Amino acid sequence: MFARAFNSVIYKEGEEGVKATILNVTVNNGLLIMVKSHNGLHSHYSRSNGVMGCIPRILAAPVIVDDGFTDRLWQRTLGYLAYKDGVYSFKERRLMSIEEAQQAQIFFTRDTRRPFPHNKELANTASVDDVT
Repeated sequence: MFARAFNSVIYKEGEEGVKATILNVTVNNGLLIMVKSHNGLHSHYSRSNGVMGCIPRILAAPVIVDDGFTDRLWQRTLGYLAYKDGVYSFKERRLMSIEEAQQAQIFFTRDTRRPFPHNKELANTASVDDVT
């Protein structure tokens, strides 16, 4: 299982990471959970309890299964390195913004946990041959 925040190129792996992402998306974006009762539909606004009840149904939905995901994740990250503030392209020798990487569908399961070293000498020493 993998899930990622909208503003990130890092996927969290495992059920706990997926649950945390679902909670963040619903709570931080004001997602409204509706419940059906004998009186019709009603909004159920409980920051975590209502969402926690929905998570097993979300995880069981067959539409979220993508058998080729890990292969695509691996293939699309070759030649790139994820930093906290962007994605370095060894081919282009530049730091791509998070938005650029998302548009190119370049995603990771980990990053360096530090910002890109914007020292031009250091950035220009790596080449595509060093990572392939």
